[in-house]
Amino acid sequence: MFNLRRLFDGLLLVIVGAVLLMNSLGILPWSIWYGAWRFWPVLLIIAGISLLLNRAIPFTALLCLTLIAVLVASWLWPAAVRLPWEPRGVRPFAGRELVNPTRRHDEVSRPLDAALATKPLKASLSLRAGRLVVQGATDQAFAAKFDYYGDRPTVTMNANDNGTALAIKSTGGGVDLPGLFRRDQSPWESWEVSFNRDAPLELSADLSAFDADLDLSEYNLTALTIDAAAGDLEVTLGGRSAGQKVDINANAGSVKLRVGSAARVAISVSASAGSVEIYVPNGAALRIRERAAVTSSNVKDLGLVKDGDYWVSRDYDAAAQKIDIDCSGAASSLRIVR
Repeated sequence: MFNLRRLFDGLLLVIVGAVLLMNSLGILPWSIWYGAWRFWPVLLIIAGISLLLNRAIPFTALLCLTLIAVLVASWLWPAAVRLPWEPRGVRPFAGRELVNPTRRHDEVSRPLDAALATKPLKASLSLRAGRLVVQGATDQAFAAKFDYYGDRPTVTMNANDNGTALAIKSTGGGVDLPGLFRRDQSPWESWEVSFNRDAPLELSADLSAFDADLDLSEYNLTALTIDAAAGDLEVTLGGRSAGQKVDINANAGSVKLRVGSAARVAISVSASAGSVEIYVPNGAALRIRERAAVTSSNVKDLGLVKDGDYWVSRDYDAAAQKIDIDCSGAASSLRIVR
């Protein structure tokens, strides 16, 4: 006989186990459980509904649906925003007053000396949690729009005869949570950043929990370094520089990289979990070294020739555009798309 109660008992365990697994893999932050607990009054509501219905619908069935909804809500609802039933200015378990719980907006830009337009612009971005968009080159050294809780991201820029150094960093001050439940000190920031269109750009980004879209097609990009903890990363390269060096270290999530028309591109990707997709121009010659425990890969289907540790295009030496790809780690899939 079909036992509906047993079905939902099992489903509840599956949901909890799946979320805990994603916590362990770094796909979801542990703080999602703190966020779920913030909705504790909902438990009383579903218990009352179950009694009113004389348990016609199993309590675990209502609990499963509620848990799914609460986990989604705790992921989307910023930790710095007070829920209607929470004491004003104080967060449960935080033990401290909230600092600047309202969402703020700022715009910042700095001019670039004309004498430095041909010198390297070394830009460093450190985003602890949120969304990063890089696009639309500017005549300034940089221009940025920030939406954030707590303290504004810090901006430091120094220029000398050798070029310009720029650093933008999350500063914290949004929420202070104890131990296991610490999501971030400045959760869910949103940055839109533009850099100078002419200066040779060396860009590095340190991203913790994020959604990042970097359209670098308008830039004179020479080097890109990304250290990504968990999230979705999409990068588009251009062709204004003769050579580009790209180094991506992604612990969880997905990576999409679109290569432009630069004559020489060296790509190093280390992915611990998630998928990696690299889009390359049709006429580009490839040299690929796959040192990863990849579950699924299409490298052998690209018509390349095996040469030692590499898969190489037959016309690699004579090609006008050369793309070197070194993939390591344990990604779930690797796809090279022409």
